Amino acid sequence: EKDHFENENEEDGEDDDESEKDHFENENEEDGEDDDEEDDDVEEDEDDDEENAVFFKDMLDRIHIDEKWFYAKKVKNKFYLADEEELPFMTTRHKAHIEKIMFLCAVARPRNVPELNGMWDGKIGIWAFSNHKVAKRKSKYRPAGTVEIFPAPVTAKEYERMLTNRLLPAINNLPPVLRNRAWRIQEDNATPHKKVRRGNVVRTEIQRLGLNIRFYAQPPRSPDFNINDLAFFRPPGILRQAA
Repeated sequence: EKDHFENENEEDGEDDDESEKDHFENENEEDGEDDDEEDDDVEEDEDDDEENAVFFKDMLDRIHIDEKWFYAKKVKNKFYLADEEELPFMTTRHKAHIEKIMFLCAVARPRNVPELNGMWDGKIGIWAFSNHKVAKRKSKYRPAGTVEIFPAPVTAKEYERMLTNRLLPAINNLPPVLRNRAWRIQEDNATPHKKVRRGNVVRTEIQRLGLNIRFYAQPPRSPDFNINDLAFFRPPGILRQAA
């Protein structure tokens, strides 16, 4: 009886040990699964934070270009003249219908350039889409041989010519510390812009000059993303009122 009782106790002890061991292993497995779930939640939260994070872009590598209509002349002008200087003679076909000329403007962010020992104003250039013609006959407004300026239609070919003959040479003539930057030119989604971006003429000229330039399109219907529309092309009075 004593031996039988001892054998039963040993079997019960082994069963208890096994049950405790299984229970402990199950708890460890559950804790491990919980830890894995918590790690997954942390990783998902980090991904969400990266997606929703706001990053500051200094835009020191951006050049904003855009077109703007300007009147060729004004009805009233103020001139400061020297004693022997003559008043400029200006004419127009009709003062109620003064011609407009479109200009292409290119600006970048002003910055302090230590290599230049001062500030760079960010102005790259502004150029007119115009044609020059020599008057063949004289009139009461101008003699024969006078060079007259007429607005040119802004087509894809004209825009391409403006980039290759005006904008790219202006960037190429910047000081080396600015010229050798990786520039990103931002423009809107006008039809001539799209055609020129997809063409090879401007790319070939960029490679020939040895420049590091890429073109980017700003979001549709977002003129305030371009500094020219946001501030540069606006009248000074409106800017003062906004300030």
